[in-house]
Amino acid sequence: MSIKQTINNLRAEIKIHNFKYYALSAPTISDTQYDEKMRRLRKLEEAHPEYYEATSPTVTVGSAILTEGFSKITRSKPMLSIQDVFTAEDVDKFMSNHTSTHTVVEHKIDGLGLELLYINGVLTTASTRGDGLIGENVTANALAVRDIPIKIPANIPRFEIRGEVYMLKSVFERINATLSQKGELVYANTRNLASGSLKQINAKITADRELSFFAYTLGEYEGIEFTSQEDVLHKLKEWGFNVAEYAVCKTIEEVHRYIQEVDSTRHLLPYAIDGLVIKVNDFVEQKKLGFRSNSPKWAIAYKFAPEQAYTQVVDCIWQVGRTGTLTPVAVVTPVDVGGTTVSRITLHNRLEIKRKGVMINDFVYVHRAGDVIPEIVSVDVANRPNNVSDITLPRHCPECNSALVYNITFIRCVNDKCPAKLLRLFCHYVSRDAANIDGLSSQILDQLIEYNLVETFADLYTLNKSQLLELDRFGERKADNLLNAVKVSRAAMTLPRLIYALGIPNVGSTTARDLADHFGDIHAIFRAAEDIDPLLAIENIGGVISDSLSSYFLNNKNEVLNLIDNFFPHAGLYTNPFGSSFEVLKGKSFLFTGTFNNLVRKEAEALVISKGGSVLSSVTKTLTYLVVGDKAGSKLEKAKKLNTSLLNEDEFLAMMNEGA
Repeated sequence: MSIKQTINNLRAEIKIHNFKYYALSAPTISDTQYDEKMRRLRKLEEAHPEYYEATSPTVTVGSAILTEGFSKITRSKPMLSIQDVFTAEDVDKFMSNHTSTHTVVEHKIDGLGLELLYINGVLTTASTRGDGLIGENVTANALAVRDIPIKIPANIPRFEIRGEVYMLKSVFERINATLSQKGELVYANTRNLASGSLKQINAKITADRELSFFAYTLGEYEGIEFTSQEDVLHKLKEWGFNVAEYAVCKTIEEVHRYIQEVDSTRHLLPYAIDGLVIKVNDFVEQKKLGFRSNSPKWAIAYKFAPEQAYTQVVDCIWQVGRTGTLTPVAVVTPVDVGGTTVSRITLHNRLEIKRKGVMINDFVYVHRAGDVIPEIVSVDVANRPNNVSDITLPRHCPECNSALVYNITFIRCVNDKCPAKLLRLFCHYVSRDAANIDGLSSQILDQLIEYNLVETFADLYTLNKSQLLELDRFGERKADNLLNAVKVSRAAMTLPRLIYALGIPNVGSTTARDLADHFGDIHAIFRAAEDIDPLLAIENIGGVISDSLSSYFLNNKNEVLNLIDNFFPHAGLYTNPFGSSFEVLKGKSFLFTGTFNNLVRKEAEALVISKGGSVLSSVTKTLTYLVVGDKAGSKLEKAKKLNTSLLNEDEFLAMMNEGA
């Protein structure tokens, strides 16, 4: 290792210990050990002044404490999901699709995915799964998780370790007991509490929550080779990581026996699991099998049958959705279902009420469909009480008291100014797959609607700082962050995103992509809405969807055109990243350095992401393009050494306009 690398490693390690000591009040080494590291660093810096750094712990005092929201980290290798299966037949099918006889069957932890990046053996960054490619930078909080090593006993240039942050059942019960004694709300399950604890702005709270971590796989890595999943798990344990329980099975029969064994005893485990992950052990075989778009073909997640519970329906309330549809929700006596406290269960629509025969005061069997969504399985008709009563269908909207429209299945409020309808419509518009306005929560939207600051989507883009500062719990920084998020959203808007964001009844993200791919321009869609035949000609779009589209675009033409013409600043809205030109930048990564005349960096980064590309935080071998502005520094020099392709501002804009 070079002198410079040794100095940088010492600096990184000491900064971590400073953070644990000053911010968390939880040091992990003695004062003597700390002093020895500082003495060694000072001696090296004095002997090599050419490596002076203003942020070295020999120059600074104490440690920064996290006080702002989380930045984003873009990874070069996405964190994919694993395909869920639910039956023994599904397991047999998976096992028959590969030639390898050895599989590794691991506990599927009910927690939060996390990636740890180690540079030369030192923990450098930690990021949540996010959308797979972009996650939140939670490095400071990961340092507060006791069993995440800050240093691994291996001088490997770069190593990404992926795993699950979780909370032991005993810790969860203790925290809830304390909250209950204080008269505060308790948490529903270990996953929610673990996730919330990892994402605390104050990392001291994260440390107090006593989170745990299981490592289970790799991301990108250099300087070491592995031949199998079992080999990886052994090495992770050797480096000081905890790994979840697992078994290496040589036959299908062994896999089924292990599934039955774990399913029957999982309630005895100190942590919550909702299934088992079955992986082909051999890496050569894994490479042959390859990947789907969002999951590997060499692994499946076998989900256990959801646990059932018994409770009573005490009421039924009606919630107004974004399209005005009223959804019946059964209010039940709170009951634990598979580690989650359930008190409300959707009944979907009035036909579902009739099909299941649910009445007020009925006793019912409940489970969580897929271990996630609470669902009434059946009514205990044999023990039906004498005081049961029918669920009453509403005649007026519970939110705005408007008259309701009925059809065979649904009940709908048609008042466009209904506050509940507006709130859910705006919540949909700002969601990740739609306009993706980060930080614009339902609570903030509720205030904006209450104070008449927004009535149409266009109003979101005319909000100003003085208006936001009038809202509850809004300070300067929060207002600036929200306005910047709106600006980034504007730059990243595309046609399929817009169509989906509008919240048109019966139009999901797939239909939005089909429309964008077919028409390529919002004006062409308006013309098609006037003559429904062009809509019907599109594959997968039938009469119901065509009617919804035609009705919406004919009735809201002026509003949508106002939104496009006045608030979206680039022609990229009319490109089609989800159709023939979708992911034109897939597999390509960008990094921006220097100052630019016309580019706003966050908007440029958002534009890259909207076209399927990724944005890196440093120059690496995997970087495709370095976009160079004035006064570019060390990143440019490193890119030249690696023969990375360089773009100036004009070349980058030309690439974006041409669809890359």
